[in-house]
Amino acid sequence: MKDNKNKLKMVLLIGAFFLCGILYFSLNAGSKKEAVVTESFADQSGETKGKKETSDSKTEAVVYIYICGEVKNPGVYTFAEEPHFIDVVQKAGGFTKKADKLSVNLAEVVKDGTQLTIEKKRKGKAAQEEQSSHGMSSADEAGKINLNTASLEELDTLPGIGPAIAQRILDYREEYGGFTRVEELKEVKGIGDALFAQIQEDVTVDEPSESKRDGYVQ
Repeated sequence: MKDNKNKLKMVLLIGAFFLCGILYFSLNAGSKKEAVVTESFADQSGETKGKKETSDSKTEAVVYIYICGEVKNPGVYTFAEEPHFIDVVQKAGGFTKKADKLSVNLAEVVKDGTQLTIEKKRKGKAAQEEQSSHGMSSADEAGKINLNTASLEELDTLPGIGPAIAQRILDYREEYGGFTRVEELKEVKGIGDALFAQIQEDVTVDEPSESKRDGYVQ
């Protein structure tokens, strides 16, 4: 009888020991899980905050420029920093055919809140007087560009004529002693009938050069 009681006590002690062990490990595991969740939440919060600060820093500097007149898409445009004049023109779709490109400085830096107005080309005597005041003598009194005296920059203002074709025009002029008629532009590489039709009213020639290539009949 006494042995049975001792055995019962031993069983109860062993059971109590296992129960305490189970409780201990359960509580310890719960604490670790809570610590992991807390750490993960902190990391996510920090990442979100970092992204928000980065996003805010990107949107802090906004420059507003209004461009109107002879551009394809007049309006207000935004930039991350103060742009150059040419950047604003490009964002507005570029110049129209009537734009007076020589009246603006494309390299100029434009400040926030500036209004840019692109004027039309001026014709006749007014255009001649204005061009003379800027030291430009390659345009006649009708405001046309003289193919035999124009600079590369002036030729570049013609619609569809970029720096590369403008240089070819100068090379042609140098090689053959000048132009005797406007139609000779079509002999320059890159100028076909369509492009010639766009610019023929904007160009002219002076008296034929004596050094014009042999065999040409005026």
